Amino acid sequence: MQSLNHRLVSVAFLAFANGTLPELSYAFFMASIPDQIERIGRKKVLRHRGWSHDLALWAFLLALFTWPGLVPPLLFALKGEGLLRFRTWVLIYPGFIHVIMDALTPKGIPVLGKFRLRIPLFSYGKWKEYIFSWVCLGASMMVHASTIVKSLTLLLKRIFIL
Repeated sequence: MQSLNHRLVSVAFLAFANGTLPELSYAFFMASIPDQIERIGRKKVLRHRGWSHDLALWAFLLALFTWPGLVPPLLFALKGEGLLRFRTWVLIYPGFIHVIMDALTPKGIPVLGKFRLRIPLFSYGKWKEYIFSWVCLGASMMVHASTIVKSLTLLLKRIFIL
């Protein structure tokens, strides 16, 4: 999938999980992390869709970060306000969604390094990929329209525009 589509789908699914503004921003910018860790600068150091895209690795990390009591549930929360909450499982979430979305392509993703999971719904950069991404984002915005308006109003009040 294209980087933009990884970003849109990551944000859309996190919005369904009532993501806060810091969480949504993080998900947008870190949605391509499995691709980014394959390179140092412009130099490719790992094979594309190798262990950096292994479903078992990302599922393990997600389980580790959601295990009760293992890691603190919140990285920060200023005065208990939900708008600024950041849950620790969100650190792993964009990478997990990235590999799930790559599983929906003909190349697929590795699982435990032994076989590839392929559900070929999308080809790289084709129209179906973009339609899926924008539909996910639109659906999440429709479900959370009142929350979005409330959050934007609160944000504008905080920066003294309203």
